[in-house]
Amino acid sequence: MKKILIFIITLIFSNAQIKAQGSADQYKYSPSNPLGLRDWSDHTPKNYAPATPSNNSKPNKSPSYHNESSDRTYKFTRVKVNDKYGYNDESGNPALPAIYDDAAVSFDDGLASVKLNGKYGFIDRIGRVIIPLIYDNAYIFDNGVACVAMNGKYGFINKSGKEVIPFKYELTDLFFDEGYVWVKLNGKYGFINQSGMETIPIKYDAVGSFFESGMMKVKLNGKWGYVNKSGVEVIQLIYDNITFFSSGKAEVTLNGEKFYIDNSGNRVQ
Repeated sequence: MKKILIFIITLIFSNAQIKAQGSADQYKYSPSNPLGLRDWSDHTPKNYAPATPSNNSKPNKSPSYHNESSDRTYKFTRVKVNDKYGYNDESGNPALPAIYDDAAVSFDDGLASVKLNGKYGFIDRIGRVIIPLIYDNAYIFDNGVACVAMNGKYGFINKSGKEVIPFKYELTDLFFDEGYVWVKLNGKYGFINQSGMETIPIKYDAVGSFFESGMMKVKLNGKWGYVNKSGVEVIQLIYDNITFFSSGKAEVTLNGEKFYIDNSGNRVQ
């Protein structure tokens, strides 16, 4: 029964692909252009605040039937056929035909990002469009939310497509760390929580990418220091350079001298 269902789905999508060659407009909200999450890092904002995740190279553009990456959640594998993307199931059988211009590496929280006519959205495992393809960029779901971009601004949506963080930020991290995510607004960086509340003022020239020992690196007027999750500057912004805390201490540089401080800012060995 499962194989019959897969065959029917494949047949339906194959027909859709043929029609799409005649007029893509009639499939404006169909999964006919898989999302550029070739790797989520492919779509990571390139001007990331100071700790930028590595930008992995894009997959090979080989015209062969190219097996790229296993679906972490549902054991689907993204494949590439004649410059189009689709998915195979765990047995290697076509689950979703290769009709996309680009596609997410995997299904996360049951959804995968796809692209059509320059716009991004999300489909489920049987190819239904769950969130319309209306975004300039879309990233993977994590803990029920996904970072998306519209009209040059970034925000977050839930799995119903509802806006949960408004589209007003110039840049943002893709994932919340301990319930917080950095954002960029008017050229400055800060942090918001999952409700969109500003928790660390958006006033810094640069910030770190994750909390360590409950503290975050921040930079203002050329000097570094640390703030806590409430935005309180717990270690003065006086250092030329700093590292994250490890085993209760961090290496800092002040006036060309390197030494260690503890999480109270005291100099230690």
